[in-house]
Amino acid sequence: DALPICWISAPSMSTRVLFQELKTAMCVSKKQRKKIEEEFSVLPELENRTIEEKTGYDKFCDTQVIQNQCIYEGKEIRVLHDYAPISLTKDGLHLLLVTKRHCVASSELTFSEFKEKFDLKQKLIKHFKEKGCTVVHNFEKNGWLQSVPHNHEHLVFGEKEPVTFLEKVGTVPKLAWRTRLPNLKERVEVLSKELFDVLKK
Repeated sequence: DALPICWISAPSMSTRVLFQELKTAMCVSKKQRKKIEEEFSVLPELENRTIEEKTGYDKFCDTQVIQNQCIYEGKEIRVLHDYAPISLTKDGLHLLLVTKRHCVASSELTFSEFKEKFDLKQKLIKHFKEKGCTVVHNFEKNGWLQSVPHNHEHLVFGEKEPVTFLEKVGTVPKLAWRTRLPNLKERVEVLSKELFDVLKK
């Protein structure tokens, strides 16, 4: 009738998964399950609270960050270069589509923001596919485990899809260990010139 050992060392960011596991675990009685359910109902959603949220700091509303990383500024959306890109190309082509206005979830976007973001994304994908980046990873952390409390979308470009087991394993370090781009300023300047006419159309 004892609780599994993982209950004692539960990582805060996995509370939902852990709760589901414990709820269905064979060694948890109905009485204990009820107790766990009550405890979880009063816990704050720790996985949603980042350092930025605790301190109120939002990188994408910081003028210094915008100045350093901005490649293109549209009417309502900015295109930024990630300061620590996922490097699936030798140049580490990892862009961010960020709303100028502060908002967190996609559900808060206006129609014009959504449309501009979508249009910019399509232009970027078309441009870099023509340059040989045949793989595009597009993802958005929408609230849950979002590291910056500001709506943004990632576009990560790759030259070729990993096919073999070794190629797939080889991408893991690139995804897991991201490092700051030493030449970020120069990279932003080059891409700004390259993309200005492409995105302005």
